[in-house]
Amino acid sequence: MVNSLLIKRLLEIKKKLNIRSQQDFADYLSISRSVISNIERGKREPSKEILMKLASQCNINGHWLLTGEGSMFLNGEEDNTNKKALFNVGDIVELISGSKPMTVVQVNSKEITCIWPNAKDDLQTSTFPVGAVTKINKIE
Repeated sequence: MVNSLLIKRLLEIKKKLNIRSQQDFADYLSISRSVISNIERGKREPSKEILMKLASQCNINGHWLLTGEGSMFLNGEEDNTNKKALFNVGDIVELISGSKPMTVVQVNSKEITCIWPNAKDDLQTSTFPVGAVTKINKIE
């Protein structure tokens, strides 16, 4: 079943980014226009890879993308501490104790938020306090 609310949010992103055509949106995300067309018409859901690209390339709040809660764009809170410099939006990370690879979708002075597919291959988000950042490793 296609998540119509998720599709609505994708269309909101497209509008906010002032992207007028499906081809331009497809080019921006490096995917085919037919994929965008099928998503916009509700014939298919966006893949987890497309959602991750949106989060990282468009500076989209991953939690908002999945749930509609919070603001669309990352809050842009800048913090130049060393903890923040260790991780950037789009980095692939995992917990030291072992976990599936996760993509960083938001970093601020207080927390880091990651997105990853769960056992059912649905996307999930988790937020870790900055103090717990040492429990996350970059995958090189």
